[in-house]
Amino acid sequence: MEKKAGIDSLKFIFGVSMPVLIIGLVTFLMLISSEMMLNILPLFTMSIGGTPLILGLIAGMSTFILNILYAIWGWMDDKYLRQKSIIICGCLISNVSKLFLGFSPSWEYVLGLKTTEYVGNCIRTSSCDDICSCNSFDNAKALRYNRVFESLGLVMGSFFPFIFLLMSFSYSQIIFFSVIPG
Repeated sequence: MEKKAGIDSLKFIFGVSMPVLIIGLVTFLMLISSEMMLNILPLFTMSIGGTPLILGLIAGMSTFILNILYAIWGWMDDKYLRQKSIIICGCLISNVSKLFLGFSPSWEYVLGLKTTEYVGNCIRTSSCDDICSCNSFDNAKALRYNRVFESLGLVMGSFFPFIFLLMSFSYSQIIFFSVIPG
């Protein structure tokens, strides 16, 4: 197997380099945070005057922006090679938008802030994948580990709002709490 430059000096745990494990942890926490917010967002939007049509508009616009930005941020990531800075920037954008989302008085704010939260996640995702592939002997293995952390984050992020609703937390409180893991 051909070794990549700089990989020889990395520490490995369970056959995975430390940068890959750290990126996996960042991914895990960010997806817990995002899923907590996304799972109650329709209920929150309906409680502040949204309709099913508005929910479709919010989901459609967010996904549209997300798909366009994946290409743009992937290109910028390859061109400027500042993955750590880009990951931090994406995490900050995502968390700050979630913080303001809990204060949203109408669905228009939810549309803008959810789209902004998706932008932050898009910025973070491409750089995380790039770091995983650059810091491993086996790119496929590193990306699989990252996908495991993503899956765990999605499952845990879906579980927490359920528990908080059973404990009678309001939708805004759950959205505010989602900032903590992020």
